[in-house]
Amino acid sequence: MDWAEYKVLCDRPDCWSQHMLTVCIALLAPCDQGPLVAKLRKTLAGTPLPRPRDHRGPKETYMYWLGLTLCDARAMHQSLGRAADELLRAGQDAGLRAHLAACAELVHFLERGKQTYP
Repeated sequence: MDWAEYKVLCDRPDCWSQHMLTVCIALLAPCDQGPLVAKLRKTLAGTPLPRPRDHRGPKETYMYWLGLTLCDARAMHQSLGRAADELLRAGQDAGLRAHLAACAELVHFLERGKQTYP
């Protein structure tokens, strides 16, 4: 895969980095999202998107296609919002706003009926 194609895929709202997935799982697990957390863990355990030959980023930068339904994305956005509210009230941010924004973008992307990656 060349860099131009890879960058297009990485910019899609339904493709998230290993880091984003790891943080999302950590935030959602205490909310007991059951099937949703399981789907995210399965995604993370799967194969990342193909990378350009000269990609030198660490595993945290590997990108994964989420494969979530609109219902899943909405549930994730709501749960992340609740988790973020609690952490922000406690004075912790840790990039939560970026995760919420990415999740909101995913919801809007799926609401518009956009095709998913594979």
